[in-house]
Amino acid sequence: SVTSDYAGPIEQIIHHFQSVGINDIGFLGGVETSRSGREQFQDVRTAAFDRVMYAENLMQPAFRFIGAFTPDSGYELMKQAITKLGDTLPHGFIVANDTMAVGALRALNEAKIEVPQRVSVISFNDVAVAKFTTPPLSTVHAATDQMGQTAVELLQARIKDPKRVPRQVNFKSELIMRASSL
Repeated sequence: SVTSDYAGPIEQIIHHFQSVGINDIGFLGGVETSRSGREQFQDVRTAAFDRVMYAENLMQPAFRFIGAFTPDSGYELMKQAITKLGDTLPHGFIVANDTMAVGALRALNEAKIEVPQRVSVISFNDVAVAKFTTPPLSTVHAATDQMGQTAVELLQARIKDPKRVPRQVNFKSELIMRASSL
């Protein structure tokens, strides 16, 4: 199997926020659904966020919002956070993917909440549009091209030799700091 490291970057983001004085950290995430649509699984980023926040004694369940991995969901979840939390809106948000973060940035902009002056936002995937949002989005780059190529190579090797022992390859991720976070 081919995976990307999400736990390390979540921890890195939380420690980064702490280093700039942000201890109230929110999370916008999504739910993984099986192909049949009958089963739902906690996303690895959500699990990593929960684990690190509890370990650091920073967890605030009211700051955690779960929806779908879409811009509309990111927008609606951030609007919900703004309405529900008001002045206690966290100063830092980790968003499960850049697509959701685009919607979250729009909601913050519409509410006239300055990014990153009032709320810092860091997300995942480093999609092409991330550097073109306003402000440009801080994000975790996952080596998706390399991951895809490696997955194909592993599959081809397995087809060639079905008795071959399966390998697990875990790719490191890199935090790319842009203007959406302090």
